[in-house]
Amino acid sequence: MTLFKTIILLLIFYVPVTFAQDSEDPFRDFEVNDPIIDKKDKDKAIIVKKKSKKSSNIKNPKTYLAAKNYILKGVIISSKKSFAIVGTKETLDQVITLGELLGKEGWKVLSISEESMIVGNPTNKKKYTTLYIVD
Repeated sequence: MTLFKTIILLLIFYVPVTFAQDSEDPFRDFEVNDPIIDKKDKDKAIIVKKKSKKSSNIKNPKTYLAAKNYILKGVIISSKKSFAIVGTKETLDQVITLGELLGKEGWKVLSISEESMIVGNPTNKKKYTTLYIVD
């Protein structure tokens, strides 16, 4: 008889605890499925749709600005190949080598030296810009 009473008591305490745990979802506050309701007046409520984050419209980070607007952050010179590290305020740093395009003008990297990089039009030697390393 005591075994029967013990099982009954366990069921009496166990069932309400399990229902309480199911109703208290710890991640309920993080899940937002309903639109946000902004109550400006007491009489009417305005439904405000959630705005999604806009993704960046930058298609190629090496050619969306003018060549003079890029910042030369570092240079790696080797006997086989030279590299330059360029960036902008809006993008991550990019590694670029000789002959690659830089800038919306379609200019190519003509030379990379210890403290600067020359970007210009390979067919017209008069159109170019020099980028110096910025600390």
